[in-house]
Amino acid sequence: MSSYCRTYLGRVFGLNVLVAVFLATFTTSLRAQNTNYAPGDLVLFFQLSSGVGSTNQVFASLGNTATVFRNASPGSSITITNISSALSTAFTANWKTSTSLYGGAGGSWSSSAGSSLQNGDPGRTIYTTLARSTVGTVGQANSLGFAIPSDSAMTGMASAILQQNNILETKASTGVAVIGFNPSDNTAPSTKNINPPGGTGWNNWLEAPGVQQQGAGSSYGTYGAFDDVDFMWDLYRIQARDNIANQYDFGGGIRSGEFLGTIVLTASGAVGFVAASAAPASPYDAWATGYSLDLSGDGARSADPDGDGFTNLQEFAFGTDPTVGNAALVSSSTSGSNLIITALQRTAGATSGIASYTLETRSDLTTGTWSSSGVTAVTGTPVGAYNPVTYTVPRAGALGFYRLIAVE
Repeated sequence: MSSYCRTYLGRVFGLNVLVAVFLATFTTSLRAQNTNYAPGDLVLFFQLSSGVGSTNQVFASLGNTATVFRNASPGSSITITNISSALSTAFTANWKTSTSLYGGAGGSWSSSAGSSLQNGDPGRTIYTTLARSTVGTVGQANSLGFAIPSDSAMTGMASAILQQNNILETKASTGVAVIGFNPSDNTAPSTKNINPPGGTGWNNWLEAPGVQQQGAGSSYGTYGAFDDVDFMWDLYRIQARDNIANQYDFGGGIRSGEFLGTIVLTASGAVGFVAASAAPASPYDAWATGYSLDLSGDGARSADPDGDGFTNLQEFAFGTDPTVGNAALVSSSTSGSNLIITALQRTAGATSGIASYTLETRSDLTTGTWSSSGVTAVTGTPVGAYNPVTYTVPRAGALGFYRLIAVE
């Protein structure tokens, strides 16, 4: 704001009055506004640590942090832009094989606290990247995750991201730009910003745009719909407040990263995003919700909604209905000198939800130990997710005790 004073001499009720009137003139920021960027956009950033092109930076605005990335459909893949030309201009065509090239992404719409929201995000909400160590599983995180220690650190990181992204806002007119800088110019990131994680002076929550990834010099291979991937970053959202009405993730916790998906850069220069896949329901959870049970209430593993004395987990293991009372989970009969026990058991496999079943016997509960010696099992034709299994147990005497153990 600029101001100046103009003096008037006039008459009021016959008196000469000297009136000083201060007129204020409000001016907008002198910085140029890049219409291809706005605070709240996620900006991808590259810089070389040394060599030809090390005084250049490449910036690429990838779109709004919330609407493009936070709200992406689970498991979806999108191609955002191509920055091959910019990378080649800034760092030569050898950028694909360089191990001196670092990149990362960051976005925040405000570094200020308060109750204002933008697209459901409170001020100081940060979107930033962590490098993936391997290809890993598509749609699942393959990095250490994010936890920021304090609100002041949140402010510092949001400020650093906005300061860096402001370079694209003020020094370019396009969404993808090559911008030269003087390392001694404190209006541009200093060379310390290209230190790898753990390097001298590196600070995860003060560097912008977050933790950067060093070029591998070779391809990671294929990731989802993207082939010949050279860079891979996991994108996290971290919020400083969770108590503003109508905000995204109200009550969800603060200063802890929510994995949103993975950003990739291919050897052809394509920048893409694979949104996080919805975590698959555990076999038990899928079973309980299939009976319309609430996992936090009557669907809990230890609950017994039908009151028959068997927990939900026991009924899950042996294929009985948790909403209808059952007299027993297994059936028994005799055949000559043998005891025959029949039970439904989850089919084998990593998704069965039960790791193992074991039938054990003993003749006396006061002495001896449980043993599965001499027990044979025959598996019948599967019925849905369960196999009928028949155990034959030799009877050692007039008394015998038996137990069938299911391990989740």
